[in-house]
Amino acid sequence: RRRAGEILLRAPGSGLRALRGRQVDDGHPGELIVAGIGAGSWSALVAMVLPSLGHMFDMKHYANVFLFAGIVPVIGALCWWALTAPRIERANI
Repeated sequence: RRRAGEILLRAPGSGLRALRGRQVDDGHPGELIVAGIGAGSWSALVAMVLPSLGHMFDMKHYANVFLFAGIVPVIGALCWWALTAPRIERANI
């Protein structure tokens, strides 16, 4: 039986293998670099956060875990929106 953490840490590798096959066909090496950075970042984040969430589950603090799991994607989406929003140029007066 596999643990959820192990699956979450290994999951990005499947996407990289899929992109690697596509890269050979399309010839876009930049996509693989971006995918590798994203997969590595995701695995590092999971490795840092999962022990804390596991401990909260062990202590039966289910509400805190689900609140965290619900709020983090919203915060991520707001950060993405703020970082990718078009810049408004102001007129010099």
